[in-house]
Amino acid sequence: MKNCLHANRFSYVLMLACILAHILNQTAYGGEWTAAADMSTARAGHTATLLGDGRVLVAGGSNASIPPYNVPTLSSAEFYIPSTNTWSPAPSMSTPRDNHSATLLKNGRVLVAGGYPDESGGNCLNTAEIYDPLANSWSMAASMVEPHCFHTATLLQDGRVLVGNFIDIFSSTEVYDPSTNAWEQVSDLVRPHSATLLQDGRVLAVEGIDMFSSGPLAYLFNPSTNTWSAAASMASPRSGFSATLLSDGRVLVTGGYFEEYYPPGLVFPAPEIYDPSTNTWSMANILKVDRVRHGATLLHDGSVLVFGGWNSSDWHASAEQYNPTQDFWRVMKNMIAVRAGFTDTLLPDGRVLVTGGFNASEGFLSSAELYDPVETAEPFPWLLFLPPIFSASRP
Repeated sequence: MKNCLHANRFSYVLMLACILAHILNQTAYGGEWTAAADMSTARAGHTATLLGDGRVLVAGGSNASIPPYNVPTLSSAEFYIPSTNTWSPAPSMSTPRDNHSATLLKNGRVLVAGGYPDESGGNCLNTAEIYDPLANSWSMAASMVEPHCFHTATLLQDGRVLVGNFIDIFSSTEVYDPSTNAWEQVSDLVRPHSATLLQDGRVLAVEGIDMFSSGPLAYLFNPSTNTWSAAASMASPRSGFSATLLSDGRVLVTGGYFEEYYPPGLVFPAPEIYDPSTNTWSMANILKVDRVRHGATLLHDGSVLVFGGWNSSDWHASAEQYNPTQDFWRVMKNMIAVRAGFTDTLLPDGRVLVTGGFNASEGFLSSAELYDPVETAEPFPWLLFLPPIFSASRP
């Protein structure tokens, strides 16, 4: 009888502990969001590039609130200075553009390529230009072989830049060589929605769903031969996702959606992880919130902060953090503003700068905010690793 009483007490205490762990698992904790100074101009579809001196160069984008309303694309640029939380003017680009790319080259200059010249349905651009921080000026670079917008731009280990996009059936992937200021066409078969530089120097390109691609295809680019080869495909097709290189060399793909016709509706797939050493994909634990056009930043501690975006029911200021070692998501504190289509930049001090974007109620945003990953004390952190549900059997 005494043993049964002890067993019941132990089961009761453990059950309460599991309930508390489940509550804590749904409670936001850790990290702080603070408002940064506003940009001079509201913008989305822009780029944000961390320069060698610690400043962040924000360039281009669009803003439909600036007349004339049918040509809202911006050529303007500005610097964010983290040490003083201030913005200062930067020289304007020669060409207005949004949904372009901006890549920090190994010589400290910034290559800006492609994009849309306006929002009236015009063609993508094939022009490129370079910002020189020492001269504080822009100069034209050689034009790309094909026009690109909504494209990827990946700095290779040898200093060249690999560019590719999915928006135009005639577009190709091509490589820019800063030493010769020349572009070389590589392939017209790969249309990446994401392109991630792997630790061995190859590039993982993942295709998504659009009018030219219909599946979760993936490819590997070999810079030494300038060739693509097929990689294992993801389990779920998706569009509007993010791909983040983890500290251990794997690649985490989060968010995105695809449209299901039978029954009709949007489907938000679970995250997946690519392992280059085995050329395999595996399922990761599901996000707390489905999201598209969100931010995903690898923090200094090896975790991944995922935040913002939208889904079929709402726009989000919510944030969550992924621990790759434990395959575990935890809810973090909300952003200050609801936003999607923004930029997220990891600063040298470990904070994350978020700029611009848009939402349904305010339209284009000039606001910016900072995420500081400093941890707050977690009550009984060991409870977080207990199972969320416990069922005690009767004696």
